[in-house]
Amino acid sequence: MGPLQTLTWRLSALFLLCLALGSIEASAEESALPGLNTNSFERIAGVESLAPVPVPEPSEKAVHFYRSGIVWWLASEAWSWFVPALILFTGFSGWLGRLSKRIGRWEVSATFVFVLLYLLICYVVSFPLSYFRGFVRLHDYGLSNQTFARWLDHSMKGMLVNVVMFGTTFAVLRQLMRWSPRRWWVYCSFFMGAGVFFMAFAYPIWIDPLFNRFGPMQDKQLESDIVALAQRAGIEGARIYEVDKSADTKAVNAYVNGLGSTKRIVLWDTIIAKLDHDELRFIMAHEMGHYVLRHVLILCSLSALSLAGGLWLADRVGKRIIARLGNRLGFQDLADLGAIPLLLLFLTGLSFLLAPLSNLVTRYTEHEADRFALEITRNNRASALAFVKLQQENLSVPRPAFLDKLWRGTHPSLGDRIDFANTYHPWTTGEAGKYDHLFRRD
Repeated sequence: MGPLQTLTWRLSALFLLCLALGSIEASAEESALPGLNTNSFERIAGVESLAPVPVPEPSEKAVHFYRSGIVWWLASEAWSWFVPALILFTGFSGWLGRLSKRIGRWEVSATFVFVLLYLLICYVVSFPLSYFRGFVRLHDYGLSNQTFARWLDHSMKGMLVNVVMFGTTFAVLRQLMRWSPRRWWVYCSFFMGAGVFFMAFAYPIWIDPLFNRFGPMQDKQLESDIVALAQRAGIEGARIYEVDKSADTKAVNAYVNGLGSTKRIVLWDTIIAKLDHDELRFIMAHEMGHYVLRHVLILCSLSALSLAGGLWLADRVGKRIIARLGNRLGFQDLADLGAIPLLLLFLTGLSFLLAPLSNLVTRYTEHEADRFALEITRNNRASALAFVKLQQENLSVPRPAFLDKLWRGTHPSLGDRIDFANTYHPWTTGEAGKYDHLFRRD
């Protein structure tokens, strides 16, 4: 069985696996309330913050969105392997490399020409899939506000950003391969690891503003309260931004990104509109937990290690593939321009195989950020209600299937997060919280 046939068989197996995932019902707790309306949990006199919040049953629309999402995810994963494999094993990549050398003349410029042509081809052949998954589907479920022009603008900007990043990366990698054919992957690992940290530093100031407008909080009272909370968490000079995501989506979210002087906490304007004051305090405390516990640094380190593993695998296996199939591929060296899709295949494949492990780590960091937020706000009910609203506004299911959670679950399930919010309150029995020592006392 040839390399292309082997890859096709594996993709077919993956396709059947994910179809099986998509057929699994999204489950809800037996005690869940069908059609739960969060307005029914408005505070009234005598209701304490420890009153448990039931996990809501997902709507039929949310279940359908969940199932179709698995199928679309599978199609995108399979396509991301199939396209470079087709370009590689048909010899087209080798021909494209020779064409790029004639156009670019010099090594660095030829690398950028190849990356531009390759990504442009991938963009064009993947356009229908990207369009239906990222535009049509979200509009069908009422989750998107984007016009087609805005979606296309963002899509093309993303492609050009990838051209710059991939072009720079592979220009350096190819030079290191020629300089040290045996240990290139070691030096490239250090370079790409440094690149991960650099991009984490630069993304908030160079990339994010290309897609959305970031500005100060519009609700000054909320901003003042969040700043006070940040000071309690030991964060001085916290940079808190509001981003106009309502121009793109009806979904709600908040996040922390950046490193060092670019680290920032960002609230989507949609989440500000949908959550009340106490719920937003919890969400911001969660993001502060990522900040204080240095989760961005941890995840960047793990990304760098996984890249090193992919490069090592490319060195050990890629050279053997070229030795056996070099004539068919149209190149004889891993440093050749035509080998770039081969390197991408190794990185993509390893990323997929390591997804369960990397998701386990990110779920842990999200869980600890939840713990941090509960301990500093001590408002279990507001935190649980925030998760209920996230589930309803984002058409999520509270209990995804096990295999789906394994491969796609970057966060704990919302059902698990609501359960944790209902039950975690050590302060009520006089016990110290795990992160109490990090909080400043008034």
